[in-house]
Amino acid sequence: VMGGDRMKVMLGKPKIKFDDRGNVLPPLGLAYLAAVLEKNGYDVRIIDAPALDMSAKNFKGILLSENPDIVGISCNTSEVFSAFEYADLVKEILPKSTVILGGPHPSALTKETLFENKNIDLVIIGEGEKNIISKITKSCSTIEKNNYFKVYDKPFVVIRAAGSFGIDLVAVRGDISFLIEVKTSIEDTIHFSSVNGKLQKQAIDMQKTCEKTKTLPIYAYRIKNYRGDSWRLFTINIKNIEGRLKVLHNRLPKIESSKKGNYIMRWNRGLSLSDFIFYLCR
Repeated sequence: VMGGDRMKVMLGKPKIKFDDRGNVLPPLGLAYLAAVLEKNGYDVRIIDAPALDMSAKNFKGILLSENPDIVGISCNTSEVFSAFEYADLVKEILPKSTVILGGPHPSALTKETLFENKNIDLVIIGEGEKNIISKITKSCSTIEKNNYFKVYDKPFVVIRAAGSFGIDLVAVRGDISFLIEVKTSIEDTIHFSSVNGKLQKQAIDMQKTCEKTKTLPIYAYRIKNYRGDSWRLFTINIKNIEGRLKVLHNRLPKIESSKKGNYIMRWNRGLSLSDFIFYLCR
């Protein structure tokens, strides 16, 4: 039973609409998480919608009666649209509650998940089934795959940014956090002077803000149709960074500048994401 002055957490597994039989496998991952949370003083309730054959209307009633501070929803790809519906219900009834999505689908498609549903506040990566990482690293080398798997030991919370100066995501962990701007292209070079200089202006604004706040910006650049680790990471020159962020800033390749001072990001000169994960999670 949820009650008292402790923070209330509701953990849920959505019911798949098109599965009349229901998925009655017990949510062992949620049970483990609940045990850890309760040990640390949280008031936790698990809602296993498939086993309970729970409709959205019934879930709405539980939300009203329990009034949780945080709602965590675990889902794989077949459950993601149901998870979105649950997130919408939470924000409709309890707009001040925090909605967190975890599991295989948001772990593999973090940015897409955050941007597809505005009612999801946070995504936790690294908590899904490991075969998802196996699938997305299918064409990677053995070393690259091993590096990717290290994120399970030291996962990040990934938060959708508000859109200021082009930032897409914020990655947060107890020991380190940074801003992420995501770029995808079939080309191996991105000129920031393109799009009427919009990218260049965003980068300059971000540089000024990060220097004031001593924050680290990271550009994650994925090239399409590449076999192997298709992600390369970069940063820009930032003054006044301290501590571990400074060490990380020094390790990351810097985006080049043209003779006119416009940034140019060349994919083949970046740090691979697998090497970046290895460094942060070793």
